[in-house]
Amino acid sequence: MSVEKSILDNLRKWTSDYFANNSVIHQSNYTPLKDVAKINPDEGKEIDLLVKVLKVLEKDEQTLELRIKDISQEMWFLTLPRIKFTNLINIKEGEILRIRSVTRDATSKRNMIVAKNLTNVLKFMPGMQIVKDLQALIQD
Repeated sequence: MSVEKSILDNLRKWTSDYFANNSVIHQSNYTPLKDVAKINPDEGKEIDLLVKVLKVLEKDEQTLELRIKDISQEMWFLTLPRIKFTNLINIKEGEILRIRSVTRDATSKRNMIVAKNLTNVLKFMPGMQIVKDLQALIQD
């Protein structure tokens, strides 16, 4: 048992150090929020985002709305169904998220993005380099 424990401990330490010193996700792989308005939602193009949460709003018991911003400094709103993202209910302001496969809500007068059935959300750990980089670049 002690051999496996030491291997796991070393692996955890290496992982923590690596992600703290290397930005493993490149920002160019994501659609800037300033370009989302130009995308026609009827084309079915998937939008992937790398954003900072500015505010968490509880619309009702089924919907969570996030005020988000990215390096383009444009503010948008993201609507997430609570039932699908129950593990993300504890999203805090200032966190960095990778949001995969969302679409623009063309019927809304606000800058609104909505989740699809395939939408995934990844929260980054606070000590990661990508979080440090984006915290510095994105203004509240």
